[in-house]
Amino acid sequence: MLDKRYISEKPLIKIYKLKQAIENVTSSDNKELFMFALKSILISVSNIKYGPGFGIGKIKDDADVITFFNDKAIMMISDLQGLTKKQVSTKSKTLLGDSRELSKAVASSSVSLIITSPPYPGDHEYTKHSRVELIFSGIATDIASFRDIKKGC
Repeated sequence: MLDKRYISEKPLIKIYKLKQAIENVTSSDNKELFMFALKSILISVSNIKYGPGFGIGKIKDDADVITFFNDKAIMMISDLQGLTKKQVSTKSKTLLGDSRELSKAVASSSVSLIITSPPYPGDHEYTKHSRVELIFSGIATDIASFRDIKKGC
């Protein structure tokens, strides 16, 4: 499923070894945090480039996966430790849908903040931009699953 140009063999092996270590060693309380950190470095250690558009950049023979992961995990832990009690206790709700149909999902005058990701002009290809993460996470396993995700975008 993953085009070999997207990520070179050496960093890919390191990523899967690190994923296996997280799954086997990390307590369940921390597993999601470390898996999120790992997923968030995939593009950094890959050959993918953005701007404008999506493409394959210079092919990297190798990448320092461990340092990228370590730095990301430390940053995430630091961010979490810096949260105030008010931030931790603030109620939030995540909705998946069309932001133009918000009135169907949310009562009038009940929202303090809304963050949306509108469609981009020029046929922005969401699944192409997140292909590595979707495959790595097991969310997209074949062409049909990519089509379903794209249709939902």
